[in-house]
This record gives sequence, C-alpha cells and structure tokens, in this order.
Amino acid sequence: MMIKLLIKNQIRSIFAAKSTGKKKGKTSSILSRIALALLMVLLAGVFLLMFGGLFYSLAEPLYTEGLGWFYFSLAVILAWAVSLFCTVFYAQPQIYGAKDNDLLLSMPIKPSDILFSRLTVLYLEALLTASLVLVPAGVVWCFDCPVTFLGVLFFVLGTLLVAALSMAVALAVGAAIAWILARFKRKNLLSAIGFALFFTVYIWGMDAVEVLIEEILVDPSAYVENVRGIFYPAYAFGMAVAEQNVGLFFLYALIALAPTALVCYVLSRTFLRLITTKRGEAKVKYRQKAMKVSSPLWAFTKKELRHLTANVTYLLNAAIGVVLMPVISVMLLVTWSDLEYVLMQIPGASDYVTVFLPLIPCFFATTVLISAATVSIEGKNLWIAQSSPCDPGDILMAKALSHIVVACPAALVSSLLLLPAAPDFFAAVSTLVIPQLFVVFTAFFGVALNLWMPKLDYENDVAAIKRGGPSMLLMLAGVVLCALVLIVAFNVSVGAYAIMTSYTVLLLL
Repeated sequence: MMIKLLIKNQIRSIFAAKSTGKKKGKTSSILSRIALALLMVLLAGVFLLMFGGLFYSLAEPLYTEGLGWFYFSLAVILAWAVSLFCTVFYAQPQIYGAKDNDLLLSMPIKPSDILFSRLTVLYLEALLTASLVLVPAGVVWCFDCPVTFLGVLFFVLGTLLVAALSMAVALAVGAAIAWILARFKRKNLLSAIGFALFFTVYIWGMDAVEVLIEEILVDPSAYVENVRGIFYPAYAFGMAVAEQNVGLFFLYALIALAPTALVCYVLSRTFLRLITTKRGEAKVKYRQKAMKVSSPLWAFTKKELRHLTANVTYLLNAAIGVVLMPVISVMLLVTWSDLEYVLMQIPGASDYVTVFLPLIPCFFATTVLISAATVSIEGKNLWIAQSSPCDPGDILMAKALSHIVVACPAALVSSLLLLPAAPDFFAAVSTLVIPQLFVVFTAFFGVALNLWMPKLDYENDVAAIKRGGPSMLLMLAGVVLCALVLIVAFNVSVGAYAIMTSYTVLLLL
C-alpha cells in the first residue's frame, strides 16, 4: 500500500501544474489538466508518426532481402538511444538529488520502499520513451510483413527489457553526474555546459541517423556485419523476433537484465548513505586584495549575468540559441558542397546565398530571450533597483547588455563559420554585421516589451521565460523580421545588395 502511494505521488509530482502563488479555482485546475493531457497526446502522436514514417521506408525492402532481423535490430538500437537520452536527465534529480528525501526519511517509511517507488517511475519513463520508437516499428511490420505469435511475444518482452537496460545506464550516468556535481562549486554552470555538449551530440546524432537510413536503403549489407558484431544484443533481439530464435532471446534477456540487476543491487546497498551524505562546498581561503570599482552600468550588467548563470534551467530556456547558432552553422558548412550542386541549377543563386547566409544566425538568435524577462524576474525585489541612486537608464541598459554579452559572441562564431560559403565580399560583410545588429535589436526590443508587459508575480524565473508574453512576442518579432527578408528576396525584383543594405538600415533604425 505504501509503495503504491509513493508511486502515485511521484507520478503526480512530474505532471502536476506548479502553483503561481494564487489559489486556482476548480474549473481552472481541470482545464489545466485537460490542456496538459492534450499536449502530451499531441507530442506522442508527432513522435509516433515520425518514427512510423521512418520504419515504413525500411520494413518492406529489408524483409524482401531476408533481413527482417536487421530491421528489428535497428529499431531496438534507436529505441535504446532515445530512451536513454530522455531518461538520463531524470535519474540524477529523481534518485540522487530529490528534494523530498529528508521529508520521506523522517516518516515511518522504509528506505527500500522509497527506492523501489522511484525506480518504478524511472522505469515507466524509460518504457514510455522506448515505446515511442518500438510501437511504430511493430505496427508497420504487422501491415507489410508476416506475423507470428512467438515473434509478437518476444517483441513485447524485448520492449520491456530495453527499458530496463536504459534505466540501468541512466542510473550509472546519474551517479557519475551526482559525483561530479558534488565536487564542483559552480554546479549550475557545469550543468549548462554539459547539457549544451549533450544537445550538440544529439543534433549530430539525429543528422547521422538520417544519412544512415539513406545508406541502408541503398546497400544494407554494408551495415549487417557491424550490427552482428558491435551491437550483438540488438542482433539477438532481431533474430528472436524475426526468426523466433528462443536461445538468442534468452541471451538478449540476460544481457539486458544483468547490468540492471547489478546497478539496482548496488543502489539498494548504498541508497541511504547516498541521500543522507551532505558534502560541503570547497573551502576558499580568503586573500586580501584591492576592491575593484565598477561603473553603475557594468555593476548592474554583472549582476544580471550572475543571476543568469545561477539557475541552469533558466539559462537553458532563455539562451538555447547560443548553442544552436554555432552548431547549425557547422552542420550547414559540412553539407555545403551538396547544397552548392543544387544552387548551381538555380539562376542568380549567389543573390539568394547573399540574403540567406546572414539570416541563419539571426533566425536562431530569436531563441535567445534573456532581455524579455529581465524586468519580470525582479519580482518583489524591484524596489531595490528603483530606490538605488543610479540613472534608470543604466539599469535598463544593463538588462539589454546582459543579452548582448551572451548572444553576440555566439552570433560572431556562427558568422565566422559561415564565411567560407559567402559568394563575395559584400556577402561576407553582411554575414558578419547583420547578425550582430539583429542581436542588439532583439536585446533592446526585449527590454521594451517587458517594460510594456511586466508581470512581477511569477513563481520562478523559468516561468517568466516560458509563460511570459514578452518572450513569445520577441521570438515572433524576430521570426517575422527574418521571414520578411526572404519574402522580399523571392517575390520582389530587387538585388541582394539593395535588400541587405535596406535590412541593415532597418535594424539600425
């Protein structure tokens, strides 16, 4: 009974809407839950359709060539990767860093029950994300290829096992993350860097998967031996489902359950010590040194930057474009030779490139929303800035500068990466200058929007970004400004030089 209550409470804590400090009516609460449920269904539908289309292109060709096992091997590899990516970020906060550990341990609840409930919820999360890949794979196979009872049974049991393996790896990674975070002072900044690196690898991986599928459709034999050797558990799963090989299924089950059992055993023996050990911060020895005097403008700017880096969730939601700009530029530069072949077939292609290149950093800079929430996040502390003996213009300028200091270097790196694709000197200068002007414009416009539509009672900084009207308007305005240039380029008989010069003047104004 206690385990059931703990699992129910854990699931409710994941999906519960956060309070804004004001009591909501019953109708509002019901509508919020309905909206959340519809959003979850919509997202699940998008993923099911996406993976369904992917497997639809693979099922019949691979079955025709007698490689049904290879089809299911690819499905389970992709399911494991997606499940691990979605689960690994929950393992550390749910198991090692849960905020209610002390509260639950103070109650007459067995630590083993707490651990079991959290592992159960983590397993359900892994199973849900793995199912988003494997369910479309199974449904598509049923439509186009023969189905057997034993194959269906092995497929269902294999799906349950791949979630267990994902959970085991996520727990191991979560333990490593917890160990690292316990030994560093700037945990939030370290988490942000780690997420940025992981996100970069994820984007690269998704692009690699698309190329891989195209190559498999052309010549699957080139990858068959790799899967049979390097990914032998996936090969065993594929043979069990497609060829009803009982022995290989039990081998796959052993490979999936052994690390899961080992990780769960070690965690059960060390769980109480892990959640009750409080490691202090590294001691810093005081050294006397002269104090540095800053101007009011720079002092307020440093305050905004410290606030930005103090909360990793807020930083990621407000400045994800800082990662996107250079990453997308690298991807585009790598594939530019293929794009050049297409552009050679288009009359006046250099004009389109001159217009298109500077807009790439601009488009992804629209996801940098720092300045659009800087007034709202002051909240109840707004009076401190209002009562300080400083020029109000310096305070507001600092909010824009915090946006500029973070976004402009990323835009510059993105522009430099794109320079080899510039067709002439004018395009190169535009690619360097226009993204910088765009970032400065969005920084000032974000502050102006937040002054126009302030809301000072958000429950946290993340809510000010995610639910703030100024954030949405700033992103929309940036997209419209980028789209406007493309519309003019494709529909108005005006040269690229005139278009980009006019766009530069517009941003300056």
